[in-house]
Amino acid sequence: ESGNVPASLNQWLYGIRQQVSLLLAYGHREAKSYTLGMVELEAKIVLERLRRQSVGDAALTRLAISSIPNQSVDPKSTKSAAKAFDEILKRSL
Repeated sequence: ESGNVPASLNQWLYGIRQQVSLLLAYGHREAKSYTLGMVELEAKIVLERLRRQSVGDAALTRLAISSIPNQSVDPKSTKSAAKAFDEILKRSL
C-alpha cells in the first residue's frame, strides 16, 4: 500500500466493510446505504470520538492511580490528586 491507494480491490472493499461495521456498531442504522464519501467521513468522526474518549479514560486512570497513597510519594500530593480525581468524577456524573 502506498499512501491512500490500496494494494488490491479486495483490501479496499474490506476497508469499506470495516468502516460500515464500525458505523453500525455505533448507531448508524442506515450505514449500509451511505455513499462511500459519507461512510469515510462518518467513520472518521466516530474514530475521533473514540480516540478522545480513550485519552480521557487514560488521564482519569493515571489520576486515579496517582491518588493512591504509597511509600514513594508524599502523602500531600496523593491527597490533592485524590481530591482532583473526586472533583472530576462529580462533574462527570
